[in-house]
Amino acid sequence: MKMRYEVHGITKTMVEFLPNEVQARVILLQGDAFIVSFPSSHNFHSGGHFVKLMSAMFDRFAPTADKVTIDNIKRINAELYLADYEMIGNICPDQDKHEERKRIGQQIIDLRKTQKMDGKTLAARVGTSPSNLSRIEQGHFSVGFDMLNKIANALGARVELVKYQSPTTPSQNTKPGQQAE
Repeated sequence: MKMRYEVHGITKTMVEFLPNEVQARVILLQGDAFIVSFPSSHNFHSGGHFVKLMSAMFDRFAPTADKVTIDNIKRINAELYLADYEMIGNICPDQDKHEERKRIGQQIIDLRKTQKMDGKTLAARVGTSPSNLSRIEQGHFSVGFDMLNKIANALGARVELVKYQSPTTPSQNTKPGQQAE
């Protein structure tokens, strides 16, 4: 006999279904995001309990990106099965966030190399380990603003928000019905 899993309390992981109804974006507390795929839209149509259950299961078994392992996904799938939901068919990093981290990491590498500074030196200046700095530079770690600011200061730079034009967004100067240049 299958048992229902009841979720109590506040979850830290955010789960949102994508418009295709067979995928969900799972955003962990530190900002790491994954796209989770299911065989059909059954879970989407089952309401808010599924979202709460997924949030609770990621909080319990995979609260950080390094815990999103095959074994922990199997544990989550076992709980989904017990609750009469479809199991996860596939999980992969949300490429938009990963690509942005890689872009920022490459900027750090470029600034560091321009100053002929090795990773150990920069890591020591910002108070982190060389392995953590390497993960930041490779885009494998969701770095917080304070650490990013320390890195920028150690490289003689600063964190700045710059408006950019997305390749899919028409120009602000484009009038309705007119194509962007």
